[in-house]
Amino acid sequence: MSEIPFFLFAADGVFNFRCAGCGLCCKGNGFQLDLEREGPLLLQRYPELALFIAKGGGRFEQYYTPTTGCWFFDQGSGLCQIETRHGKDAKPLVCNLFPFFLLGSFQGTLLVTLNMICPLSIERRDEVYTIDEQAFIDEMRRADIRSVAEEYGSLDHLPIDLGREAEIRDESGRFASADDYLSFVARQQALYSGESVESVRPRLDEMLNRFGSFFELRALTSVERKQEADQLLTAMTPILRQNAFTEGFGPDEIPRVLLTYYLLALVNLRLGARIEPKQIISQAVTSRVFQVVARLDSVPQLAFSQRTPTEWSDALPEATRAIFLALERALLKNGKRRRTLQEILDELPFDSLRQKLKLLNDLPPNYRELRFE
Repeated sequence: MSEIPFFLFAADGVFNFRCAGCGLCCKGNGFQLDLEREGPLLLQRYPELALFIAKGGGRFEQYYTPTTGCWFFDQGSGLCQIETRHGKDAKPLVCNLFPFFLLGSFQGTLLVTLNMICPLSIERRDEVYTIDEQAFIDEMRRADIRSVAEEYGSLDHLPIDLGREAEIRDESGRFASADDYLSFVARQQALYSGESVESVRPRLDEMLNRFGSFFELRALTSVERKQEADQLLTAMTPILRQNAFTEGFGPDEIPRVLLTYYLLALVNLRLGARIEPKQIISQAVTSRVFQVVARLDSVPQLAFSQRTPTEWSDALPEATRAIFLALERALLKNGKRRRTLQEILDELPFDSLRQKLKLLNDLPPNYRELRFE
C-alpha cells in the first residue's frame, strides 16, 4: 500500500500502557466493521450482528453494542473472543488500533490521537507497550487503509497549523524536565500569535488566578507535588489541544482551555489525589463546572428556544431558581451588552460558593444551548 501521511497528537515514547484486561475499551457505543477487511468474515460467522447495524452505506459500517460492553469481550479472561477464536486480523480496525483513534482528514493528512479511556501512563513500567508512530504505522499497514479522504470525514475547517503543532508536540516530549506549565502555555500562544513569551505570560498568570478565584481557591501554584501537574499536563498538551480544536475553540482560546485542565490537576493534588491522564480527561468531560471555567472569558448568548425561562426553571431546586432566572435575563440581554460569562456570573446574587457550584451543576441536561463568541 502507499503510505498515508498522518499526524499523531502525542510525542513518541511519552505514553505507555500495559493491557490489564479491564475492558474499558470494550464498553463504548459500538464499533465499525471494515467491509473490505474483517467485515465479511465476522458477518458470516455472526449473522446476528446485522440486527444491530447503526449506519452503513460505505466501506465502514457502524454497529451498536450493549452498554455493558461488547459481546465479544470475555469478562473472565479479559480477552477479545474474536482475537482468541479467529486471530488479531479478524478484529475491527478501531479495536486493533486502540489506543490510537482516527479523527479524520486535514488537508490530506490523517489526524490521529490517543483514546484516554485507556489508563495510559507517562511513567516507565515493566512489560509496557510504548506508544509511538511506528506502532501506528504497523497497524495501518495491517489494516490496508488506502483512501483516507474517502473513508474519513474532512477536518479542513479546523484552524490548525500542523507545523506549529509539531513544534508543540516535540516540546511536550521533554515533559520530564518540565517545572512550569504556564511558561509552556505562554510559548504555545506566542508561537501562534507572534507575540513575545514575556508579553503573554502575565496574562496567563492573571487568568489562572482569576479561574482559581472562581472556586475561591488561593495559591494553587504553591501546592505540594506541583511538578507532577507540570509534567503530566506538558505530556498531555498535544492531545488537549486537539480536543480543544475539535470542540470548536480557536488558537487564541486554547490557552484558557489548557489552564482549565491545569487548574483541575492542581485541585486534585491539593486533595491528595494521584493524577493520571484518564482521570483528568474524564473529570473535565463530566464536570459542568470545569466546562464553564473554560468559557469564562467568552461572550455567551442563548440559542433559540421555544421554552420560556419559567419552564426551564421548573427543573431546578427552589433555592437556585431565582438566581437561574437572573442568569436567563442577563444572557437574553447579552446580545447588546456583550459581557463575558465571568462578568455575568460575578453579578449574580450568590450567597456562597456552594450555591454557585450547585446552580452550574443543577442546570438541566437539555438547558438552552449557549453560543460563545
